[in-house]
Order: sequence, then structure tokens, then C-alpha cells
Amino acid sequence: MKTSPLRLPVVISLFVLISLSVLSACSLAPIRSVAPTEKAPGFVLPTAVPTRTPTPLPTPTALPSEANCTDIMGFIDDVNYKDGFEAEPGQVIDKQWRVKNAGTCNWGPGYTLRVTNADNELNLQESYDLHPALAGTDLTLRLVFTAPEEPGEYGFQLDPFNADGDKFNFYISSAFVVVNPTE
Repeated sequence: MKTSPLRLPVVISLFVLISLSVLSACSLAPIRSVAPTEKAPGFVLPTAVPTRTPTPLPTPTALPSEANCTDIMGFIDDVNYKDGFEAEPGQVIDKQWRVKNAGTCNWGPGYTLRVTNADNELNLQESYDLHPALAGTDLTLRLVFTAPEEPGEYGFQLDPFNADGDKFNFYISSAFVVVNPTE
């Protein structure tokens, strides 16, 4: 029997491929995902996702009611311009005091500083808003005014009043000298 020259290489190639696939299937060890000494895990139930529990806010300390709180202002220091300072005629003065809300009332709307004693030449307003301040806190009070043109000694006093119009037990003041510009 005569074989065509082209058929023999095809037959040999098929034989080699089949032999290799049979041999490779027999000689390779199976690949394991778990070591032989370990047990493969069965079905694992999903774990619960932790939920956020809101942290409760601290209970605020009750503030004294307006009926039973006390209004007290305490003096800490003159921030600038100690009593007796000298000023030029017409000088703009930014007077500041450091005070403390030493009472138990919070200062809010309606709290004022009223001019209760002042030289007429100072042209101060009758009343100024008192800065809001929580009980027990420090604050800086500020009054900007213009020194009179005439040389001499000047002064004023401011008294704090609460929202009901009641005067505190304290006052702030300032005294100064307007000097003659030729001196």
C-alpha cells in the first residue's frame, strides 16, 4: 500500500499530540487550594457589619434662670491708658479694660454700659452695648472717643446694667489730662 507523502507527517503529528496529552494528564499532580493537612472550609456565614451607635452628647449644665442669677463684673486690668495718662488735644483714644463676668448670669442682649459720670466736653454717648459674655469668662471692653481740644483734667465713669435695667455692683472709669501742645 502506498501512502501519500503528505499524509504521513499529519498522522505522526496527531500521534505525538495524543501521546503527549495522555502522558501529561497522567504525570501531573493535581493543584490544591488547601494543604493536605488542612480542612477545606465549608460554607461560611457572612459576618454582621457593625453599625454605628451614636455617641450621646454630654448633658449641658443647666444655666441659672434669669430669676435667680447674679450680675457681677470684676476688674482685671487696664489694657492700655492707665489713669492719669496724657493726651493731645483732639487725639482719638481707644481705651480698653480687661474685665470678668464674675456672676452667674450670661450677658446678652439688653446688657449695657451707661455713662453715669462724665465731663461734658467728652461728648460720650449715653449708653453702650455690653459685649455678650458667658458667666465666668473674661472679655475686653473698649471705648473709642476723642480728647477735648481744651487742656485740662477729664474723666468719666461707666456703670453696667442688665437687661432689666438693674445696675451691677461695679463700674469702670478713666481719668486723663489733655496737655497744652506747647508744653
